[in-house]
Amino acid sequence: MAGLDPRPQAAVKQGWMCGSAGIRNVHSTAVLGPDNRYVTVILTSYDESRPYSYGQETATEVARLMLSELAL
Repeated sequence: MAGLDPRPQAAVKQGWMCGSAGIRNVHSTAVLGPDNRYVTVILTSYDESRPYSYGQETATEVARLMLSELAL
């Protein structure tokens, strides 16, 4: 998400992990917009047969959709 909002007030935290029972998770949170008005959270969970890039690409696309709706 960090690359989607180039303004310096964006704060971002990502997390990746291999969960139990063959599940992978890629998560992202961010504080965006004027006065840090919007807190966003994206959580993914998918089969470990898919690469981490699958979760990263999914989270990035969700972030793009969210930002377009927020009209920052």
